[in-house]
Amino acid sequence: MGGKIWFESEYGKGSAFYFTLPLKATVKTTETKEIKAKPLQATPVGVKDAKTVLVVEDDRMAADLLTLYLTNAGYNVVVAVDGEEAIKKAKEYQPFLITLDVMLPKKDGWDVLSELKNSQDVANIPVIIVSMVDNKDLGFSLGAVEYLIKPIDRVKLIDIVTSCIPAERDKSKSMTVLVVDDDEKAVKYMSSVLENAGFDVLRAYSGKAGINLAINNKPDLMILDLMMPEVSGFDVVEKLRTHPTAKGIPIIICSAKDITPEDKKILNGHILAIVQKSSHTKEDLLSSIKKIEHLHVKS
Repeated sequence: MGGKIWFESEYGKGSAFYFTLPLKATVKTTETKEIKAKPLQATPVGVKDAKTVLVVEDDRMAADLLTLYLTNAGYNVVVAVDGEEAIKKAKEYQPFLITLDVMLPKKDGWDVLSELKNSQDVANIPVIIVSMVDNKDLGFSLGAVEYLIKPIDRVKLIDIVTSCIPAERDKSKSMTVLVVDDDEKAVKYMSSVLENAGFDVLRAYSGKAGINLAINNKPDLMILDLMMPEVSGFDVVEKLRTHPTAKGIPIIICSAKDITPEDKKILNGHILAIVQKSSHTKEDLLSSIKKIEHLHVKS
């Protein structure tokens, strides 16, 4: 038909798409009209948007490709080109997801991931490693939810991104929390704290019961002990993350066990927070829950 299409990108601002079309559907026509598409706008600072992805990538071609994949799938994209900018923009834009390269200037991806997961205001943002460096064990132990080796498959990327979108919850209804612990006193204490704060509570006194309640009732959140007989908290996480309807349930670990790097590797980045039984206060617990509640509320 004689037309053409192309795009231009500017880091942090988005992409402008252009195309030209003949005014008349005839091969003899040479006059064309150029139409400039409105550039995709980044999310305003301080406004959380469940459709915004932060792409952390110093290679322009790779960043442009990820931006194209994501914008074509309907997502807004903010780009950071080094590790320091990644931390800054994660806190500024509060994206629902971050894609992170490992080989970055100023601060490498491992340091960025570690800092994100240890920063209270951005720790719950899922991070997908997208890199040529194949070190999945380290990535998962630091808290990544997925690890993709370049070159990436567009369909797989979008499927993973879509699965990370927080499920919306009607704010007129109380949030339902499933407490899973073999210690009856711990269950009673956490249930009292949660109910006094306005949450509905489901109780399970074994890992097996916790799995069944999670699958059948689909709670908004699970608080899970790790050290339980027969079916441990690790087993519960493994079972739920492979279940088609229960894999999206956010999990907070509340355990007396000190979480080691090996434990984090086993948990594989599929938990949102860790609260130590020995040192936590009810304010610590409620603070972690409130952050998750904010992510899942439908306005």
